[in-house]
Amino acid sequence: MKRTLVSLIAAITLLSTAHVQPYRDDFDGGFALNWSWKLPQNDPLCTLFDNAAFINAEESVLVIQMRDGGMFSNFNTHKNVPTLRIVGAPPDDWYIETSLRAADWNQVPYCQWCYPQAGILIATGAKNYFQQLVTRDGNNGLPDVYASANWERDDQFEWAYRVSQSWIPDDGWIKLRIEHVPDPNNPYIVLTYAHSGTNGLTEYDGFNGARYYSIEDAELYNWIVGLLTTPGARIGLYTDNAGTGSQAAFWFNYLETNIPVAPVGDVNTDGIVDDADLLAVLFNFGTEGECQDEDVTNDGVVDDADLLTVLFNFGSGG
Repeated sequence: MKRTLVSLIAAITLLSTAHVQPYRDDFDGGFALNWSWKLPQNDPLCTLFDNAAFINAEESVLVIQMRDGGMFSNFNTHKNVPTLRIVGAPPDDWYIETSLRAADWNQVPYCQWCYPQAGILIATGAKNYFQQLVTRDGNNGLPDVYASANWERDDQFEWAYRVSQSWIPDDGWIKLRIEHVPDPNNPYIVLTYAHSGTNGLTEYDGFNGARYYSIEDAELYNWIVGLLTTPGARIGLYTDNAGTGSQAAFWFNYLETNIPVAPVGDVNTDGIVDDADLLAVLFNFGTEGECQDEDVTNDGVVDDADLLTVLFNFGSGG
């Protein structure tokens, strides 16, 4: 039995190849990347909740139905936050991009002074993050939306000073992209978006532009770069019902990035699937519970499926 297992591992190692950038998940019937539902500094640590986040295989989308809970200041009780763990230094021209829409915009509240929203999350935990979002315009109580940004440092929430013009959403996809432009004289981070009324991706076109320059906007520029280079950092997808009780669903069509993230089967998130990951699964074999790192398939139990996933990805990463 031991000889058979060693031979199987060796064969799979020869067949395995590292993930080719960019890292992309199209949610085509399942998860292609190594998603985690844990969020440090959140209570509970495991955000997976109430079967409200799932793959719709027919539509090839990740569905997240909003639930009460938040990351606003000291609340930190968010639900259903899928993240990818960063395992290497971002390239100079890093980017993160997603495409999303509400399953039914009529179900997303547009009450005055409430801001339901969804988009991209960069975080080390629930107390330290940056978000690029599509947000309901709570200033006028109308069904407008706009592209926006928020950030939080040590549990202190701040608006991130960049917005787009507002528009009435339709049933089309809305694209969000945050990227770093390594200008040799003054590198910057730019926020872009696209919807059916734009001619492809366009920079945020609100009153204060779309860019965080390393010199003029050093605080936010350095904060975002700092998040991405902090050990344990992660990127992911975010929804927020703004405390309205809404359970409306957002659909995510894909997520793509060129930032190195943990490959599938990388239990200890050291960037490579190896003996340590295999042993972690074996030593926890049979244990149950949501969001265990050894539960690679996220089905609530560490079993044969997790062992096989590690074996079939053995040697990837690095």
